[in-house]
Amino acid sequence: MDSKLFLFFLLLASPLFAQKADTTITLKAIAGLQYDLPRLSVRPGTRVTILLENYDDMAHNVVVTRPGARLNVVNLALNVGSEKNYVPQTPLVLAATKIVIPGAAERITFTLEKEGIYPYVCTYPGHGFVMYGALYATTRALPPLDKDPNMPPTLKPSSGHIDHGMTSASPHPFAIEYPMLYRTFIAGASPAAIVVSLSPNLSYCWDAGQCRLRYAWAGGVDNDPQWDGKGNKLSKAVGPVFWREDSLNYPIRVGSPDKMPVVQYKGYRLLNRLPQFRYVVDGVEVTEIIRALPGGKGIVREFFTNKFLGKPIFFKTSPQKNSRYTSSIGAFKNGVLKVPTGTMKFSVTIQKL
Repeated sequence: MDSKLFLFFLLLASPLFAQKADTTITLKAIAGLQYDLPRLSVRPGTRVTILLENYDDMAHNVVVTRPGARLNVVNLALNVGSEKNYVPQTPLVLAATKIVIPGAAERITFTLEKEGIYPYVCTYPGHGFVMYGALYATTRALPPLDKDPNMPPTLKPSSGHIDHGMTSASPHPFAIEYPMLYRTFIAGASPAAIVVSLSPNLSYCWDAGQCRLRYAWAGGVDNDPQWDGKGNKLSKAVGPVFWREDSLNYPIRVGSPDKMPVVQYKGYRLLNRLPQFRYVVDGVEVTEIIRALPGGKGIVREFFTNKFLGKPIFFKTSPQKNSRYTSSIGAFKNGVLKVPTGTMKFSVTIQKL
């Protein structure tokens, strides 16, 4: 063979001229805050397409991070809103899908140039501390699954209790910083429950399905049944409930205290880790922020509307044995607060007795 022709074929066979290998992986989001595949393996230099299919009844995404960057990305995502799909703008993120609603699918394509362990994680608030996996770019054998330190806590062996990587004094899989938000299943709420622990001794459940606060209690939340299950177990409120909404009552009424409103949930965003719930009541946009009273003695519900109205707003309460209501704009009469026409901001305090 001619020496020049031989060199040409030799160059084509070299890594500089080798085409990138392509692979497509179907990854499923399933019940229990899990992906169906806890780890994946490809060769370095592979062009990877991940198709995320959501088989769960809550929204998820998948974010591929740089090696060792999962927790940093998850913490950064706590301050990112739904309009950005809870994906922070950072070089630590290699690729990310949009938020995928139940029954839908999204795909991402990226190339793993270097050998390494690339975490993939759901950055929906609260999910990323337990819902993740590891994408290995390697030609080496992987460690046994039960000894792989990159696996989520739901796969770690235990004697009836998941080891979340913390001391026995804490059930949480991450450093504790309040307030903490959990998207979970809990008794007394729809499957779209959002639990917020304002402190170790004060928590509440906000129901996105019914677009209202459901109850508040003096204590924290035990999510171990959720994390240890397959989506068929409930988180538990730890501590006495001091306030609970009547299931037949919706508190905010427009124009008349006796008229049940039409309500639409619009989502929430985080401000300094505190959720701002957004919803529409009979055409009036409302933002609600719930804060802790000093000393954990109750909660303050702050309401903001988007426009002046030519009719009043009413706040209607349920009878309570373990708490009492006060307001920033007036007094309750027979369980009803009349918000003066034109008011765009008011608060309702629920104090423990």
